[in-house]
Amino acid sequence: MSYPLERAWPYALWLLSRQAISRAQLRDRLRRKGADDATIAEVLTRLTQQRFLDDAALAEQYVASRSRQKGPRALRLELRRKGVAEAEVESALSSLSDEAQLTAARALLAKHAWRFKGDRAKAYAFLLRRGFLPEIIQQALTFTNPA
Repeated sequence: MSYPLERAWPYALWLLSRQAISRAQLRDRLRRKGADDATIAEVLTRLTQQRFLDDAALAEQYVASRSRQKGPRALRLELRRKGVAEAEVESALSSLSDEAQLTAARALLAKHAWRFKGDRAKAYAFLLRRGFLPEIIQQALTFTNPA
């Protein structure tokens, strides 16, 4: 039995009211509920026309809200896992300047300095796991004493 449009539409609106999700995530959720391809296409089209579903805006907001805690590599990976297209991911990440990334990396080093106790390798690995680029990490460690 297929999940009808009369149930798929309110379900999609309910999902979007809880948190911003990508087209791919919504498509997967509707498919798991049992909606057929025609119903999914109709729901996605209506939501896009009414501007409730916009992967580019989702990517921009995601990068803006998480760029103080994570670097571009981690943000790219997370957005790709959400099913956001590479072009939209690149567009959102292009707003990150090297200076903003360096500021974020230094702030994270200062906040978590107790973890490193002067060990530059641990500090480097910490920022690398957070998705910062090696060049940014080197600059952050040059001007910051993680001890």
